[in-house]
Amino acid sequence: MTPDAEPPRQPGPPRGSALYYSLRFLPHDRRQAAGAVYEVIGALEQATAGVREPAVARTKLAWWREELQRLYDGRPRHPTTQALRPWLGRYTLPAEYFLEILAGVEMDLERVRYPSFRDLRLYCQHRGANAALLVSEVFGYTDAHTPRFAQAVGVAQCLSRLLHGIRDDALAGRIHVPADELQRFGVDPGDLLLPQTGDRVRGLLQFQLERVREQYRHALTLLPSSDRLSQHPFLVQIALDRALLDEMQRDELGLLERRVELPVLRRLWIAWRTVQRTRRRAGRSRATADS
Repeated sequence: MTPDAEPPRQPGPPRGSALYYSLRFLPHDRRQAAGAVYEVIGALEQATAGVREPAVARTKLAWWREELQRLYDGRPRHPTTQALRPWLGRYTLPAEYFLEILAGVEMDLERVRYPSFRDLRLYCQHRGANAALLVSEVFGYTDAHTPRFAQAVGVAQCLSRLLHGIRDDALAGRIHVPADELQRFGVDPGDLLLPQTGDRVRGLLQFQLERVREQYRHALTLLPSSDRLSQHPFLVQIALDRALLDEMQRDELGLLERRVELPVLRRLWIAWRTVQRTRRRAGRSRATADS
């Protein structure tokens, strides 16, 4: 018996979501495979959601470790792993990446504070970098350096999600902001539970936002030009996330009062524009190489 009582969903991100639009322009098979990978990742990340008893949470994580073993043995039980099974033979999807994501989920049970950014980065490497490495295999690449790009994107995405959900995490007792940075800006963890974003908290959030932007800038320097087109879903995700960061900035980082989101039509426009620009750039590169 699986730990989830919900009826099985069709593999793939919800229609209209940022993730949906980032995969929308992939070839059909790769889109289906990437959707299946993201479904399993989502199931792992939500394995302990809403669970207050640590022992119960650890039992659920142990079940998922066993389920991953069953998946790679060819006998998965959960609908998400069953949907992923057919793609294991076509793409290189190491079980270790999924297990590392579970280790990141478990970190939320073991610690609710991170002394420094180095500690928080390790968390994001578990959660974000491994997820990005998995889907980068589905997107496809020819340059051996491209996984470094995927890892950097995954860390940036994790940091962005933590910034976006900072109040919800604080309400759940988790502070995904380095303790030394809280101290530097004179912010007490309890300040993140207030109904209004004070000046000191705003300064702290601005620092986090700029770090995410820098992480994305760094990631883009690592993408080999030969793989820009195949890795375009990441470029779409980066463009969408940067637009979301801009919206947070325009909203004066009032993240304790409200959650900022991009309208669906704007997501579609950004995704389409990014893919078209990537295709044109790839076409120019091929023309230059042929001349």
